[in-house]
Amino acid sequence: MSKRKIISSLFLSATVLGGLLFIQTPTVKAIELEDAQTMSTSSAQAPIFSPGELIQETNHTAQFRNSVSIAATNGTSEKEVIWKVDSTYWNFNYDKGGYYFVVPAGMKLKRITLVNGQTREELLDRFPKNVNDNNGSNSSYRLFKRGENTYDDRDFDSQWGWSAGRASNDKVNQWKDENVFSDIYYIDSPRHAGPVTYELEAEVTDQNKTSFPLVAVMKNFYARTSYLSEPTSLAGLDVKVEWPQNNNLNS
Repeated sequence: MSKRKIISSLFLSATVLGGLLFIQTPTVKAIELEDAQTMSTSSAQAPIFSPGELIQETNHTAQFRNSVSIAATNGTSEKEVIWKVDSTYWNFNYDKGGYYFVVPAGMKLKRITLVNGQTREELLDRFPKNVNDNNGSNSSYRLFKRGENTYDDRDFDSQWGWSAGRASNDKVNQWKDENVFSDIYYIDSPRHAGPVTYELEAEVTDQNKTSFPLVAVMKNFYARTSYLSEPTSLAGLDVKVEWPQNNNLNS
């Protein structure tokens, strides 16, 4: 069996919160989970992916709490995780902000694709391979790795504090304390005239793990909350994996 892959995407919507995008979410989610069960039972050798309860957090208003979401979907031969974001309240056409994608240990990110209409643009090669190589604060694409010796603002824990730490959540903090995360991929100052999609494809590399928490963070650097903090929203989803007996990822 080939290595299992998890695909995720970030959808930037210009619709208002409470509109069609979010009204449809519960229905779509139910269909997706049903499809996932169908795929899992169709192949006795396929691992079973089960998404946990969605976590949404913010340091701002309820509108921002719901502006980042992660929902599990099912593909033909892989598991998909959809990250849906409403950008209306963020106004990144004028303000500066950024997206943080936190990858768990035991997974390797294989692809980040920007989908804009009919065009697809691969972005992963724009990120540095080393946290101390071409990874300064002026870079548009940055990488932070847990446990690596770094300098300046390249430290994983510092970046976590400036992103997920600003929208603190007990469960997500527990994941961090348990060292379940390995990498943070950061896109600085996104500018989009209309809806776009970011697709992230990750490959499971450690079959000894049965839990893969995914975290996405959206942050505005110019605006301020009532506590004079930078508005930040977070979504987290723990994807559980049940491996078949005698499963071998390397075969």
